[in-house]
Amino acid sequence: MKRFPRCTSLKSTITIQAKYLNSINVLKYLSHPHTGCNRKLLLQLYKSLVRSQLDYGSPIFSHSAKSSLKLLDTIQTSALKLALGVLRSSPALSLCAESHEPPLQYRYSALTANFLASTDQFPQLPIFSPALDPQNSLLLHLQSHVHKPLGLSPLQPILPSTPPWRSPPPNIRLELANIPKTSNSVYRQHINNTISSKFPTHILCFTDGSKSRTKAGYAYSIQGTITAHRLRNSASIFTAELQAIYSCLSYLTLLTPHSKFFLLNDSLSSLKAMQDSYSSNPIVQRIHILLHTLSSSSITVSFRWIPGHINHTDHDMVDTATKESLQLLKISDSSAPPAYDLKIYYCSLI
Repeated sequence: MKRFPRCTSLKSTITIQAKYLNSINVLKYLSHPHTGCNRKLLLQLYKSLVRSQLDYGSPIFSHSAKSSLKLLDTIQTSALKLALGVLRSSPALSLCAESHEPPLQYRYSALTANFLASTDQFPQLPIFSPALDPQNSLLLHLQSHVHKPLGLSPLQPILPSTPPWRSPPPNIRLELANIPKTSNSVYRQHINNTISSKFPTHILCFTDGSKSRTKAGYAYSIQGTITAHRLRNSASIFTAELQAIYSCLSYLTLLTPHSKFFLLNDSLSSLKAMQDSYSSNPIVQRIHILLHTLSSSSITVSFRWIPGHINHTDHDMVDTATKESLQLLKISDSSAPPAYDLKIYYCSLI
């Protein structure tokens, strides 16, 4: 099995250190207390000139010997002292706190987690096997830092067989988002008038997602029947909202053909994401495929955004079921989250 190269050579690290002297000199010139730049601009220059070079290739060399990596820590410390204009004796951790920059050890672990989560989406890549090998030092090093096994396996993007430009866009109504904010009774009147005038024969569906500090869940209702599930802890609120729509549509494929459904949801970002036929979000891609499948069975689904917490009875019942799903002891929907959720989740752990 091919292994990643280990940058353990002290000579290599010293060469890297010397490479940043020009960037440090730029910061030193621009950090003059009277004629130099302010702190905000200097920190931006640090990120552009110094941190960008420190980050390059970090998932590969970040598991090198600690004695070698300490030489890179001195580069960050020197640059932050210049950018912040503090005393030379200021502790390195205090500089990181003052500038909102994590120590390189933690930043490299976060970048490694991002690299592994992105790579795990595409098994066809040549780097997939060596990067995700359980015995590989890259993954083992990250797990030792997080102090727990990492279940990456993000939801993989898929490409539909039908080109996006040949599929009709979903019928999504967002007109309530364009009117000035008004009372709850006016919103409810708008919703009821739309249902009675334009969708009188449609079966009503409601979906909602929720996210606490550590848990995520969703619920949906079809003609008053509510179903709720708890998602993996790494799922975001955006994913929970999309997963609620996807699960509701998945159930609709099991119903009688030639039916009409009207789905109401309070997540404006989710519905706008569904309007993008070229979306790279793997859940949105699956929603588009489901809508194409439903359309081929003569099942029509229309969507509408509604404001949340307007005392709409049917939606409030789904909202309550969503919050109750967070209290479930076990995960009832183990669907893999998208890669961007895993990146945020593992960065928070790090």
